[in-house]
Amino acid sequence: MTLNPEPASDLEVHRASFRDPSGFVFRRGGRLYRQVNSIYAREYDHLMRSGLYQRLIDRGWLIPHQEVNEDPLDPSTCYRVIEPEAIPFISYPYEWCFSQLKDAALLTLAIQKEALQAGMILKDASAYNIQFHRGKPILMDTLSFALYEESAPWVAYRQFCQHFLAPLALMSRVDLRFGRLSTLYMDGIPLDFASRLLPFSTRFDFGLVSHLHLHAQAQQAVSRAVEKPSTPPSPLRMSKMGLIGRLTVSNQRYAACKSPSGRLAGWSTTGTPITPTPPSRAKSALFRKPSSTSLHGQSGIWALTRASSAALPLKSAVRWWYQPILIPKPSR
Repeated sequence: MTLNPEPASDLEVHRASFRDPSGFVFRRGGRLYRQVNSIYAREYDHLMRSGLYQRLIDRGWLIPHQEVNEDPLDPSTCYRVIEPEAIPFISYPYEWCFSQLKDAALLTLAIQKEALQAGMILKDASAYNIQFHRGKPILMDTLSFALYEESAPWVAYRQFCQHFLAPLALMSRVDLRFGRLSTLYMDGIPLDFASRLLPFSTRFDFGLVSHLHLHAQAQQAVSRAVEKPSTPPSPLRMSKMGLIGRLTVSNQRYAACKSPSGRLAGWSTTGTPITPTPPSRAKSALFRKPSSTSLHGQSGIWALTRASSAALPLKSAVRWWYQPILIPKPSR
């Protein structure tokens, strides 16, 4: 595992490794090692003994490592020293094309789903934890896993939406060049900002409404609350699996804008590309009566309703729509 920037000396903690108390990366003799701290001993042992690590390695989803007898840099806090496989070329999310960011998002969700089945969960979902190695996305942070707690929400949900969902939605529904916003927002594009930039038509998309628009409003409501937020609900494991499934479907159906200056919607609720609508006709297009020249012989609200009902049964749609977002509600 190679990181930038390079350390100043041949024996020191890597300057890019400072946020995670579970461990850190250091260089010695021209080789990179990672110290696993004692605070992370329980999680590390579960990762290795549950079979999760080996399954992720077999599928090429996690960077492999080997435990070594190298002297730790900080013996007082050390539990293990590991040597990850080197990644010769490091790239960053703001340098990726649309398809790379989409593949990285889907990999993160796939790893999260696999981790839940092994009694663990991703404690962070940063796009910077993903690298492209041998042509495929791979998770390079072995210490990203935490033990699953039945009553706790997914703490990385907001981070995933900011690092992946928001830029993908903007690049798909507005303009490809919005991918460069990641250079300004290293911790992910703020959801309220992305919500204001997205066109009004995205309010009729269940995935974007739940995970972006309502999510942004919930964040604003919490930040404005003077009182201390009440205790969050206790979502079960299956609700998290449903959340991952809906996020996976939302990300799978994204397609990049075909022109940098266009307003191409990218995809419909049935996966069919939608023809761009000129801005001057956008409002009238939403509310005009059905015609035979638009999507499936329908247009505007009728087209969206027809496409949604064809893709999702009514009972499933109602249950899906009222699934609560795992955001603490402020007390009154």
